[in-house]
Amino acid sequence: MPRTREDSIKMMLAWAGVLSGLLALIVFLAWLVPFALSHIKGGKQEAVCALVIDRTTSDNNIQYQENFKRLADETLTSCAEISATLDVWTIDQNGMSGSLHGQFPLFGSSVSGPLRATQLKKNLTEAKNAISSIFRDQAQTNIGDSNIIGVLHDAASTAKSQAPSKGTKKYLVVLTDGIQITSDLTVGSLNSLSADPNQLATSAKLLIPGLNFSGINTTFYGVNSGEVGSTSQQLPLWFELKVRQFWNDVISQNGGRLCQYQTDQAQSAILQNCGA
Repeated sequence: MPRTREDSIKMMLAWAGVLSGLLALIVFLAWLVPFALSHIKGGKQEAVCALVIDRTTSDNNIQYQENFKRLADETLTSCAEISATLDVWTIDQNGMSGSLHGQFPLFGSSVSGPLRATQLKKNLTEAKNAISSIFRDQAQTNIGDSNIIGVLHDAASTAKSQAPSKGTKKYLVVLTDGIQITSDLTVGSLNSLSADPNQLATSAKLLIPGLNFSGINTTFYGVNSGEVGSTSQQLPLWFELKVRQFWNDVISQNGGRLCQYQTDQAQSAILQNCGA
């Protein structure tokens, strides 16, 4: 039966409806895809991390170094998971301040989609290379000062300056044996049962103008091992407890929070005790 003019018009209208629907779908997808990609986690700084690695005589021990390498890598992973910037510092022998080895945004760029993933991968690689480079250089073996508190002061100040808002979470991960040694401030003065860690912490506050850990969540790893990393010399438990109390008082007296203080940590739990 021949197609009538009326049938042809109906078919054209039907096809017009299909094409209109397809066009609407294309427009919708063109809006939806960038919107969805822009809401993938990342692309915006949510936190600040600072990693401080002790490279003085306390780290001149293969077991310490391997442990610190693993903890450093896990810190990098944990900070990337919370879309943080990461500052990488070292405590250097005889240095009054630490060395900053790089500041790495671990949240990609503000662009969406594949470009963000590419940028994030690049930033992660650069951070990993910086950390690897630190451990490739041999730890310093000469006897000298180990100004841990001075480096923590610098790292905390820098971290706070990088926070995009007052409520931004800030984390400080410290890999060290905790043995602070400078001419005017040393945990060696705690080597008697009557020594007061709180008094030594108060002295630190007076010696370092502007010492402030306000808003900083701090974690120590490598401490409480019962030995000094460079010599494997055994330290009495009562002395280790005094050193721990000293660092707790230093952080808390100056507005911060010491979340964890221990020798080691299970995988992927570096920031967990600080609420990340």
